[in-house]
Amino acid sequence: MGRPGMGGMPGFYLLRMDPVQDELKVSDEQKQKIKDFGEKFEKESQQAWAGLREVPPEERQAKIADIQEAAAKRMEVYRRNLEGVLTPQQTEQLKKISFEMTVGPALANPQLLEQIGASEEQKKKLDQIRSELQAKLWQVQREMADKALKLLTAEQVKKLEDMTTKAPPPNRPM
Repeated sequence: MGRPGMGGMPGFYLLRMDPVQDELKVSDEQKQKIKDFGEKFEKESQQAWAGLREVPPEERQAKIADIQEAAAKRMEVYRRNLEGVLTPQQTEQLKKISFEMTVGPALANPQLLEQIGASEEQKKKLDQIRSELQAKLWQVQREMADKALKLLTAEQVKKLEDMTTKAPPPNRPM
């Protein structure tokens, strides 16, 4: 279930979110299987990419292609495993949720709006909706940061700030 176009089953990244599981009425048994499959998939993916920095630059593109080919195969196995866990109704609902999650970004694309024949009035209303929701999102992000930072020690906040505000060194190896 990856993003649209990945393995033919969009939404696997959404499936691990509690609100999505709640909406799909995922059982405890299904949740455990989803968690186990996800952890296995992530571990295998991390292992596949490990050591890429040590690959000589002239061999790196070929190695990346091999990793991506193997990832597509892992994704297909993951998709089949999840299809075996979800009911057909849950799978259809997940596809619907996944589509809904793509609507906002898609409708921010002027070329796409032209292609679907959106009127100028629709474009203006979409811009207004986007502006209103971006303001709400900004507020939610600020609230999350405020609450999260209160949980950390001053030393942890300083380390986090140092790690997230320093620019990466230029031309660092992959």
